[in-house]
Amino acid sequence: MIEVERKFIISNGVEKKILQSCVFLGEKKFTDIYYDDDKYSLTGKDNWLRSRDNNFEYKISLKNRNERGNLDQYDEIQDINKIYECLNINNTGDFKLDLNSSGILPFCSITTTRKKYKNDCLSIDIDSMGFGYSIMEIEMMVENETEINSAKKTIENFINLIGVSSERPRGKVLEYLKRHIPEHFKALVKAGVEKE
Repeated sequence: MIEVERKFIISNGVEKKILQSCVFLGEKKFTDIYYDDDKYSLTGKDNWLRSRDNNFEYKISLKNRNERGNLDQYDEIQDINKIYECLNINNTGDFKLDLNSSGILPFCSITTTRKKYKNDCLSIDIDSMGFGYSIMEIEMMVENETEINSAKKTIENFINLIGVSSERPRGKVLEYLKRHIPEHFKALVKAGVEKE
């Protein structure tokens, strides 16, 4: 599956408009742990390996920052064998140990409180992170790249409906790095993953 998403700063009244046009699905709290090596081999390519509730996911960027504009497009891989293949690491049957042996280690842990909403085929998440940062993500999952343009239009139509600011915020991990691990953030700016 391909994730097409756009992030926003939460402005006044937006959550009220979301409540008027969406179904509230619930609220949950979770902690994500992100992994990379000391050369930033994953994040330096805008690829993100994380664990949540001991389940791993590897998000591989489909477009570089200049090509994608305000929309993020990632191939989300959850099958552990496919993640092994993508990372090109030895599989002994203990994924965390194999990551560690390959020099891929945790670099940050972020606790998030998420309010989840649904509007037809769109998922809307309002995330408040434990380090004092909040964003909204509007996401649509598609089967293949031929459906990405249609997903973009659907997201843009919803954005116009609720009237959110078009200012593009940093994702939670990038904001965390900027605040707490500036050398990692600067390496990603240099790699073209993020702007200063």
